[in-house]
Amino acid sequence: MSLIVGPVLKDLVLIGLNGAELDIATAFYSERALRSINTSSKHIRIMCRLDFDDTTEWERGYIAPDALLDVINVWLGHGANVELYCSPDAHAKAYVGKSGALVGSANLTLRGFGGGLELLQYSHGHSSVDFVRRRLTKYCKRMDRVEIKMLEAFIKQNEKRITELRRNVRNEDRLPRLHSGQRRHFGDYDGFLNWLHSLKSVSAKEVYERANGKNQLSGHIHRNFYGLRQFFLAYPEMIDMFVKLDSDAYKLSADRIQEKRLKKFVKQYANDEEDFVLNIWKTYLPVECGGRAGGHGGTIGNLNRMFPLIARYLHREVGRRLNDNGE
Repeated sequence: MSLIVGPVLKDLVLIGLNGAELDIATAFYSERALRSINTSSKHIRIMCRLDFDDTTEWERGYIAPDALLDVINVWLGHGANVELYCSPDAHAKAYVGKSGALVGSANLTLRGFGGGLELLQYSHGHSSVDFVRRRLTKYCKRMDRVEIKMLEAFIKQNEKRITELRRNVRNEDRLPRLHSGQRRHFGDYDGFLNWLHSLKSVSAKEVYERANGKNQLSGHIHRNFYGLRQFFLAYPEMIDMFVKLDSDAYKLSADRIQEKRLKKFVKQYANDEEDFVLNIWKTYLPVECGGRAGGHGGTIGNLNRMFPLIARYLHREVGRRLNDNGE
């Protein structure tokens, strides 16, 4: 048993997401966090907060029933049996998979799994998994079993109105505002530069030299690091994709899907940190990436190199986290 301070979405792999059963108990839940769970489990139980007589929490962005339905339909399409239990008072946060369980304070949101001030107890092994799963069985018996058709009808009845209400409301599905002492839970700038200095690739050398003043681009490198670090916090599944790409050859401008994803991230999920101001980063970023720069300048070259490099660095950090927690 161990404790994880500042959990991130990538930590969910600790529980084993692809076993026969997967249990998810959360109060609040958000679109991006839900979509990051890549599972092939054949029996999935979801226990969450939802009041069919009051849409206030949906309106405020604390829950995302529409995204929940989308994800459930994906799992059903893969042949899973999905059980949904809901209550307006649901408060537990527990995640149980094939090989482990996480229980603590973190909701299934970017705020909950964004490296902020949350705490999860991690336990592994058959006895721990069985113990928590049996307790969750008791927990869900106090909730209402909800048929998917009921969820569909609820969304159909309210979705248009809530979309309109939220049109000009700041999205709540954002990463937490992190302070300097919290960053080290998932990599930090000095650690990234020290790691870069040990590499032999042309791209690593160029980024390192720019970070140290070449072409007066040190500020660009600094802000790109924090911006892309946040991107991979929100899209942990992208780490595994980018580690396979060549940092000397990757071109973001030739990757329209990634440009679109980065633009959505900047608009919806990114946030300020103690050493990072989102609005300043936007002045560097091209318009097609969510920024305000009409031309590419030096930033697109930095992004080309730094997407794969930061993914490799964070993949290394993830490995350290997993080792620290008994894997």
